[in-house]
Amino acid sequence: MTTENTNVETSLVAASGSMLEEMSGAAAKFFTTLPQETPLDKAKLMNCLQAPDFKTDEIIGKTFMLKNFIAQNITMVNEETGEITDATRLVLISEKGKSVVAVSKGLFNSVKMLIQIFGLPGNGGWKESIPVMLAQLTVKKGRTFNLKVVTETVEKTDKNVIW
Repeated sequence: MTTENTNVETSLVAASGSMLEEMSGAAAKFFTTLPQETPLDKAKLMNCLQAPDFKTDEIIGKTFMLKNFIAQNITMVNEETGEITDATRLVLISEKGKSVVAVSKGLFNSVKMLIQIFGLPGNGGWKESIPVMLAQLTVKKGRTFNLKVVTETVEKTDKNVIW
């Protein structure tokens, strides 16, 4: 995991184990519905993790067709207090392969609820993409995000369907 603050990066490495453990994958755990069979599949996975197409602020209130996701365990350090917390970084991936990333308990809970209602997607995601809209909510400690399933007929030419 890279950050702009090298002190935070050092703290993350120290907190999560040795650098060798991190490089061997022992400390880097994630779950994905993306296929991982071919070198191209693995390249797409890497790109979704490292270079998402959108920031959450760019897609609030926009509809997209959710096909796949990645859930990655991360360790975060509060820059003010030095407190170390575990979190889940989510990458949501549209049926067109576009991605957005967020660390949000609300969004994590939304994805868990999607799985409970629509079932766990197989390798390659849900058979039918789910039209969802990212919503921002104000909470006690700032903001969080969640997903709302769009129930109206979604026209893929609609200006609010972004990807």
